[in-house]
Amino acid sequence: MSVNSLYDFSFYTVAALLPFLAFGLFFIVFRGRSSAKGPLYVLKLITGNVLFFVFLCASVFLLLESYYRFIYDATDFFGFSRATSRWYKRHFHFNNIGARDNKDYTRKRASGKRRMTFLGDSITAGTGIVNVNDRFVNIIGAKKGKEWETHVMAGAGHDTGDQYFVLKQLIVKGYELDLVVLVYFVNDITDLMTNYQKSMESLWEKYRTLPFAIKHSFFLNTWFYRFQAHYESLLSTTFDKMLNAYHSPLWDIQKKRLKLIRDLCGNNQGHLLVVLFPYMHDISNESIFGPVHNKISQYCKALRTPCLDLLPLYQKHSDDILTMGPYDSHPNELAHSLAANEIQLFLEKNMPLNKGSKNAKNENSHF
Repeated sequence: MSVNSLYDFSFYTVAALLPFLAFGLFFIVFRGRSSAKGPLYVLKLITGNVLFFVFLCASVFLLLESYYRFIYDATDFFGFSRATSRWYKRHFHFNNIGARDNKDYTRKRASGKRRMTFLGDSITAGTGIVNVNDRFVNIIGAKKGKEWETHVMAGAGHDTGDQYFVLKQLIVKGYELDLVVLVYFVNDITDLMTNYQKSMESLWEKYRTLPFAIKHSFFLNTWFYRFQAHYESLLSTTFDKMLNAYHSPLWDIQKKRLKLIRDLCGNNQGHLLVVLFPYMHDISNESIFGPVHNKISQYCKALRTPCLDLLPLYQKHSDDILTMGPYDSHPNELAHSLAANEIQLFLEKNMPLNKGSKNAKNENSHF
């Protein structure tokens, strides 16, 4: 057992024993009958009331702590809380190359099949989606499995720089490309925002020195981060900072990186497509990121790269039925299902001629 696990166990043990201890002391104080009136009686009465109050509070805390420690199973948007970390441990299961999926991948394309390689971040990886088969890529794979291979090369927190690196490393290892789908999210530019990255690192450092109770209580930890997400100035201004980044010289750098991904695909028998996912809490007709979506779409057009913007699709629906919940705006199972249908049609419409695998005899070779 690690030191952290030992502290967790110790904290929960104390939380579990405290109601019994308070009730036991309350029973001791009031055992027997006493008709005496005076200072001792008043002290006894006050002590008993305090102990009973402690018993009630400790019992409620134990129930809440037990729920958040053993039953609660959800994510938050920024991923700071221990509950979110535990969710990843429970539900992110990796295949032979370290990608979240329930099947292994091969380097070589299967003979007679098209290959769809999806690059992305937590949306593509399926944060919040318990059953990986409910993720949009797997839904497409289930429908087109006889015709297409669908691979997910995505990770929580991946930005455009990470996605370029992942693609390059795949090619170095002999991974054959066909259709490469870059699932773009507007925060994919944040790795270029130096001041923002430094602020996030400072925030992480601040959170590493939390009080003992907040560190080792799942209930207190969960609600601490919820309040922080609401009141922390850096987190509350994140969207404004990203919006400004697209109207700064950083956008010119981002465009160059997108072109590098396009060229990397083209130079290695691949064909790039782009899918834009919106912030699910920002899908109204007055979406603040709507102009950013238009800017990205226009640049993809300039690159002669087909681009599917999912914002119009989601604008037909209410955001509260498309997200994981009030504390996590990642798309839920319904949102993934809606996206799967649109993306599948988009892929079929923009599919180039099949050049086939260069090494069909090695099509079953694993990484």
